[in-house]
Amino acid sequence: MAIPVATPLAILGGLFGYLIRANRMVPQSSMMLLLAVLPLSVTGIEKAKSAEPPVDSVQTAIVIHAPAEKVWKNLIAFSDIPESGEWPFRMGVSQPVRAVIDGNGIGAPRKCVFTTGMFVERVDAWDENRYFAFSVVSPATVMREFSPYDIHPRHLDGYFVPEMAEFRLTSGKDGTTSLTGISHYRNAMWPSAYWSLWSDAIVHPIHVRVFERIRKLSEAH
Repeated sequence: MAIPVATPLAILGGLFGYLIRANRMVPQSSMMLLLAVLPLSVTGIEKAKSAEPPVDSVQTAIVIHAPAEKVWKNLIAFSDIPESGEWPFRMGVSQPVRAVIDGNGIGAPRKCVFTTGMFVERVDAWDENRYFAFSVVSPATVMREFSPYDIHPRHLDGYFVPEMAEFRLTSGKDGTTSLTGISHYRNAMWPSAYWSLWSDAIVHPIHVRVFERIRKLSEAH
């Protein structure tokens, strides 16, 4: 994932080194000192930056051949989803497993189990058979690293922060229901415009996994 970002930087570093070596007019000791001091002078910029990363959103929609009442029931809580072999999940991205809810209405606690842990959620909006939204109180790890060591890389320690999700159900005249879901999250990895492309590409398959499970349960007779 980092290759498109790291490669230009590596090329730039190699070019800079070549120019240092080729330029006999500038003492190499002075240039080496500059290379040693320059990184130290800019490392504090990221820490000093106080602005929060922007909120990104991923939207997914599906048409289900079932009434909204049935879709709603399977939206707020659903049974186990079979494991997927799609590429994001083979690479270690956390898969949704099941969701349970304790009670009804605004404030009800909801838990969504993933393969890497549990998302603890709180219901923020409840318009039965029409609109449902929750905020994430406590997230799970977003993926597992391919490593024999117990490491905690920065992209797993608070850089991807899911904040909330909302779902809208629209009944059709033909008895179908359009289900639209939007997840809102923050990605603090830089450059955000690039890493958001990866985040969106990962969140969308998670939506699809959940929506397909809801479709199967709702269309079952």
